Amino acid sequence: MSPKKVVIIILAVIAAVFIWFHVVTERVYTYTFTFSVRTTGNVAKNFVLASELPESLQVVINGRGKDLISQFQTKGEIIIDLNKLSYGKKTIDLKEEKAILASPKLTVVNIKPSSEIEILLDRLKSKEVPVNSKLEIIPETGFVVSSELVFSPEKVIIYGPEKQISEIDKVYTVQETLVNFNISTSKPIPLEMISKLIHASTETVIVSIEIEELSEKSLAEIPIVIRKAPSRPGYTIPRSTKVKLSGPKSMIDNLTAKNIEVYFYYQEYSRKNNGIVQLKVDAPKPIQVILLDPEEVKFVPRKISTD
Repeated sequence: MSPKKVVIIILAVIAAVFIWFHVVTERVYTYTFTFSVRTTGNVAKNFVLASELPESLQVVINGRGKDLISQFQTKGEIIIDLNKLSYGKKTIDLKEEKAILASPKLTVVNIKPSSEIEILLDRLKSKEVPVNSKLEIIPETGFVVSSELVFSPEKVIIYGPEKQISEIDKVYTVQETLVNFNISTSKPIPLEMISKLIHASTETVIVSIEIEELSEKSLAEIPIVIRKAPSRPGYTIPRSTKVKLSGPKSMIDNLTAKNIEVYFYYQEYSRKNNGIVQLKVDAPKPIQVILLDPEEVKFVPRKISTD
């Protein structure tokens, strides 16, 4: 076959493909696109959106194949005008909102999951709330967190829809585990997002972490206290106990028996248990009890005279 015939065949194939493509794309089709949702305008002063808008919607579009192909190259959006909103709840027909289409010849047939959405407008409210921690601090072996975590600022201002703000009394840091600390330090920590409609005066706070060397101490002859008992309720066997404690060195070094209370509640006594009661220990935080000897004692109630 001569080169001239080859060229003619190739040109014929290209022409046929072009004619086929033209015919096919002139037909009308229906296709579903994902459109993002965007707002324009502003709500009235001292008001705010109180319902979250969907980030995107499925938009069913009808039109010629050529125009639908162009839509793939266009960022599809449905734009909701906030200027028309007033206090309370309003139903918005999304088909009546502005849709960014590649061609005026395209038609929006349907919007999924629904062509209508309810938008709530509430009064704007703000208040100051404390910062609470969701942090877990794991020091290096032989060290301990010596005091409560301190945040700066300790409180933040949150603002958003009045109803939602009134139900919030604190904010939290993100949940995070910080490990292998052997010196005191400070670091920024993000706040946990409450919702897309609630904002805070700051997105991060500074947490101060006090770290000390871990130390231990044993205290003997700690008297056993009977809580919530009548006068002269009785006595325990034995009458005292030994406690071994662990905590920050600065606290452990100054710890005495006056700082510790070993106790049980009078109401826990029962003859069915042969008078055996479980002891508990109150110690200053963050000191931990690592040994209590004995852990149980026998309570002997005072005999009541029948005379």
